[in-house]
Amino acid sequence: MSKIGQYFTPDNIAGYMASLFSISPSGDTIRILDPGAGKGILSYRLISRLSVESNSWEYEVTLYEIDKDALEKAVSNLRELASKLNLNVTIRAFCQDFLKSDGVNQFDDYFDYIILNPPYGKIPMGSDQKKKLLDRNIRVSNLYAAFVLLSSRLLKGSGELVSITPRSFINGTSFKLYRKELLHHGSIELLHSFKNRKIFGSVLQEVMIMKYVKDVELNSIQIRVSDSKPYPFESDTLASKEDVIDDSDFSIKIIDKPIIKLKETTSLGSLQISGAVDIYTGPVVAFRDAVIPASKDKKSEVVPYIFPRNFDMINYSVNWPLEMANKENFLVLSNSNLAKLRNAPIFVLIKRFSSMEQKKRIQAVLYLPETYQKKVAFDNKINVVEFKSWELLVARGLCMFLNSVHISDQFRQISGSTQVNVSDLLKFQIPKPQVLKKIGTFWTVFQKEPAVVDKIIFEIMGEV
Repeated sequence: MSKIGQYFTPDNIAGYMASLFSISPSGDTIRILDPGAGKGILSYRLISRLSVESNSWEYEVTLYEIDKDALEKAVSNLRELASKLNLNVTIRAFCQDFLKSDGVNQFDDYFDYIILNPPYGKIPMGSDQKKKLLDRNIRVSNLYAAFVLLSSRLLKGSGELVSITPRSFINGTSFKLYRKELLHHGSIELLHSFKNRKIFGSVLQEVMIMKYVKDVELNSIQIRVSDSKPYPFESDTLASKEDVIDDSDFSIKIIDKPIIKLKETTSLGSLQISGAVDIYTGPVVAFRDAVIPASKDKKSEVVPYIFPRNFDMINYSVNWPLEMANKENFLVLSNSNLAKLRNAPIFVLIKRFSSMEQKKRIQAVLYLPETYQKKVAFDNKINVVEFKSWELLVARGLCMFLNSVHISDQFRQISGSTQVNVSDLLKFQIPKPQVLKKIGTFWTVFQKEPAVVDKIIFEIMGEV
């Protein structure tokens, strides 16, 4: 990894990315862009691949890289390749920040092929990068998204872009405008997701390869999944665009295997709309609010403070208070945090963070405030389903369903990161309340043997 948040592409990945381009250039000269080029492995592999098809094409390669040494190495490597294969290669090398360069404007609708592994990281508010991007009406918070969007604008019609980036763009409100622009001006032809987060060595990052085509309408998307290398594919599915893209927010579903469709389902969001529940992220941030350890401060008015460590995933309940030194258990009340308290008969609590290695991505527990006291404070590392009335069996049924393999499979298809967002929860297809109530009658069976929950669900609901 470089100091600027850039991870250099392994050669086998670079070769696979190059293989994804269609060999159909529109003229005798092929124009290639490699922004954030590093040492040029991606453009090197792409030209190598194209040269196998024909040695009559001329190549015009444009490189952007702020690391002078890496850029010089990229130019040297490409010149060596051209000499070795007797190719006519013109190289434009810019030791500039691609996102801030005014020279980029000359390349609108210019490139046949763009191949990139952009840097990852947040774009600082108020930075020159941020200002330049806003001037270009690029409103994203991550470097990789800015690189891909700006690059896509430089493609000519029917031009192709292949990128390797984090897969966080597939869902969530922060990437909605990014997805919207890409899908408005072209189509995603292929998505390749890696199950192993160590593609770039010891750094943990969920990554995805995307092939994008400018100004072309496609009705299907190739979805591939592999472990840590491009081959072999664990799954390779041609899915319809309508099954992959959610038109409401342009979120993307990675359909690597069919999800069984159950009878009598509704969305969790529809329960919120009906007023039966309220769904939100816990409002308390421990380092900002007055949270104190297990030895209750008798001089202050306090309420229970629930953190993910309070989740008892054996009994699917809340273990509070924790009788451990220096473990926060209480929120000290003040005028500034009264609005953060919650008071309801029943809650289902869901951990907000979940790694892709976990067998079950969703972890939920039942919380009954009357066990302790009515008012409670939830940490912001928890998502909360707050029931407006005493519906114990429905709440139990929901908690059971959220801990099923079925819901975990749903989440894996829509999740782009380790976060479990409220916007994701609202899309979950869950049993209707009357069915949840039937499922909830098996609560004690579930507590004794959690693995039977999917069997219980399928027996009660049945497949469509």
